[in-house]
Amino acid sequence: MLMFYSANIVALIQSPSTKIQTLDDLLTSRLKAGAEDTVYNRYYFQHQTEPIRKALYERKIRNKDGTENFLPLAQGVEAIRQGYYAFHVEVGVCYKLISETFQEEEKCGLQELEYLKMIDPYYAVRKNSSFREPVRVTLFKLREFGIQGRENALLYTKKPRCIGGSSFVPVSIVDVWPALVTLGWGYLLTISLLIFELLWLRFNITTSCERKINPTRRPLTRDP
Repeated sequence: MLMFYSANIVALIQSPSTKIQTLDDLLTSRLKAGAEDTVYNRYYFQHQTEPIRKALYERKIRNKDGTENFLPLAQGVEAIRQGYYAFHVEVGVCYKLISETFQEEEKCGLQELEYLKMIDPYYAVRKNSSFREPVRVTLFKLREFGIQGRENALLYTKKPRCIGGSSFVPVSIVDVWPALVTLGWGYLLTISLLIFELLWLRFNITTSCERKINPTRRPLTRDP
């Protein structure tokens, strides 16, 4: 009764970044996307009506040739590990596999986005039943005393901790394009200043030589 479904999108960003915070950010990003191949995932993605989630399915999950990026769990986690990939999956089983296969520095780049807004399931009782209030109080006590949280912790693996460490990762030209543009403008400004200084130096040398060749003549005067 304490089990509930929680599905998030887990993506490995090659460098720790907070740029992607919403589904809209993911939709406009260059990350590819996929989902675990389950019956309920196919249903949720194919029947979405919310504009952002529907566009995410049409542009990220469904390919132009009609195929869909519904992958087995191991293949999806490996795609996350390779980088620039977002994978919709139940986080408990996903984090268990990530803890077993990822390097420590790779765990530091994990980021979550909530795709399905799921709530705890309701408990049905007969209308005007005398058990309604005891059931309600008991459910609140399960949550208040931490029993529900303990069961969830036993059933679902938590997000792996980032212990530290770093490694070199490949980046594309798009990732460093702003830095290259800034560096290019810096080089252009430096060369322009160098040319200006050379021209100014030549102008001063030419002026000095002309003054030496043609000195200013003073008028002759006779002493009384």
